Amino acid sequence: MKRLFYGLTCFVIAGAFIACGGNKSKSTDAATIDTKTVPTVPEYVVVDKPSADLSKFKVDKDGYIVLFDGKSLEGWRGYGKDAAPERWTVDNGAIKLSGANAGESQDGKGGDLLFAHKFKNFEFEFEWKISKGGNSGVLYLAQESQSKNPDTGELQWDGENMAFTNISPVLRELRYKRVP
Repeated sequence: MKRLFYGLTCFVIAGAFIACGGNKSKSTDAATIDTKTVPTVPEYVVVDKPSADLSKFKVDKDGYIVLFDGKSLEGWRGYGKDAAPERWTVDNGAIKLSGANAGESQDGKGGDLLFAHKFKNFEFEFEWKISKGGNSGVLYLAQESQSKNPDTGELQWDGENMAFTNISPVLRELRYKRVP
């Protein structure tokens, strides 16, 4: 009987250890949180602009939607705007930003150009060229937002100096490897 009692006691104690998991309790007390490890995220508001009606766009022989017809900026608009900024034009079948590389792209008449539809799954193909000293890129699968902080998650490639520039404080810790 004594043996059965000890066996039962050991079984109950083992069950208690298993139920507790043997983990230390994790305190969520605000005083114990290390504020140095909490990243700061700029405050922003997601922009909700109307989408382009894809039924108005040509579909090629392979079933792909043609986003640019070589004639107009239909379906395109400025980032955070209702229409394409006036410096963005169609010239010889190509989308072109008119300027003299003197910062015109951000003067309110230029800025970022986007296709006004949120795609989920896609294959993206395009041809491009850029003038010497130009500053350009492609941003995809991003939320269009208005930030109350100008230092947002932007990373730009400087083609003249072959380096990343204008790395915002949000991305300062980003590590990248240059491939020759």
